[in-house]
Amino acid sequence: MRFMYVMSVVLAIAAKDLRQRLRDKSAWIMVFLAPVVISGLMAMAMALSSSSESRADLAITDLDHGPAATALVTTFKSPRRPKNVS
Repeated sequence: MRFMYVMSVVLAIAAKDLRQRLRDKSAWIMVFLAPVVISGLMAMAMALSSSSESRADLAITDLDHGPAATALVTTFKSPRRPKNVS
C-alpha cells in the first residue's frame, strides 16, 4: 500500500515537471534548435579540416619491444607509410 502511495507521488511530480517543460519556450529551443546548430557547426568544421591536409604529431612508447610494437613503430617511421591508417 505504501509503495502505491509513493509511486503516485513520484508520478504526480514527474507529470508536473513535464507540463512545466512543455510550456517553457526556451526548453523547445534547447531540444530542437541547439542540436541543429551544433550539427551544422560540426559539419562545417569537418569540411574545413578535410579540405586541407591535416598533420598530427604522435608519441609512441614501446616498452616491451615486442613484434607488434616494433612493426607499429617501423610503420610510423617509414617515409612510405599509408595515408590512411585504420
